[in-house]
Amino acid sequence: MKIFGWAADNMGCGWYRVRMPLNELARRGHETMANTIMPDEWLDTCDVLLGQRICEPGPSTAWQRIAVHPKRPLMVFDIDDDLWEVDPRSPVSYAWFSRPDVQERLRRNITVADLVTVTTETLADKVRALNPNVVVIPNFVPQAMLDLEAPERTDQRVVIGWAGSDTHVMDFEEIGPQFARFLERNSAAMLHTIGGSRQAFQERFSWAKRVDRDQWTVEDWFDDLWEYYRALGRFDIATAPLTPHVFNRSKSWIKALEAAARGVPIVASDVGPYPDFVVHGETGFLLRAPHEWPTVLRDLVLDAGMRAEMGAAARDLATRNTIEGNGHLWEQALLSQLTGSRAAS
Repeated sequence: MKIFGWAADNMGCGWYRVRMPLNELARRGHETMANTIMPDEWLDTCDVLLGQRICEPGPSTAWQRIAVHPKRPLMVFDIDDDLWEVDPRSPVSYAWFSRPDVQERLRRNITVADLVTVTTETLADKVRALNPNVVVIPNFVPQAMLDLEAPERTDQRVVIGWAGSDTHVMDFEEIGPQFARFLERNSAAMLHTIGGSRQAFQERFSWAKRVDRDQWTVEDWFDDLWEYYRALGRFDIATAPLTPHVFNRSKSWIKALEAAARGVPIVASDVGPYPDFVVHGETGFLLRAPHEWPTVLRDLVLDAGMRAEMGAAARDLATRNTIEGNGHLWEQALLSQLTGSRAAS
């Protein structure tokens, strides 16, 4: 196959849903290219056009124009979030995706696609109302991520880590006070966040102002995704709180998988994707109530042996969730659809 991946961004979503799958398909012998801009020469010659989350006016016009061309390539629309249910507490995303014109473009672009790829069955159920031909392909990690060495440590405190953008700061609304109280009572632990700014936390939550700056390290997002992967290795315990909101039910388990690939046990909300990936009591913990967090975090902070055992089990789970071991899911989905469309024509 000759496949062009029309990525929506150069960040994590573009990596996991376009660039990394196409890199693996290239390794399997297919001709691939991924970019946020679609060159005419690829549009004229590709067998498959994989479009990610197309909803901007210009790309949508092009997508619809391609859809009516008699020699159009196989059109695959990828979406990895329930963009119809963005929470208003994520103001930037909500301001865009709640617009009626954006919603309409999403619906029209999904409808004309030959195939829609999504990350979870929950999201598939939502999308099937617009296009019945939906395939669930989870997010995976590159095998090389499992081989990264642990970074050198300059602080002997146990690092409790969280990674996410400001759009996920809302997930600390219920458990945040428990985090602050836990850190106040456990000087052997520290919080390390990647992505969400301290200012975003403090502007929204009073509890965030109580966390001592010496006990809370903040890093910005990395331009290099591999630097981000290396930074995750500084965590002793990863956390993935999720507010039980309809938007979060369709999220993927990627945060838990990233931690697992670095050999880090995770403490996650028993919400959305995490019960399908985290093995409670073996690779991490799944928690249903805010008051459970301090107890579990304290147990993990005090028991290095448990952290090591869970981290090893999590890493073993990650070995079964690499793109190299699962690239055939992308290959089969595209090849079977392409073969079927050619037979029909």
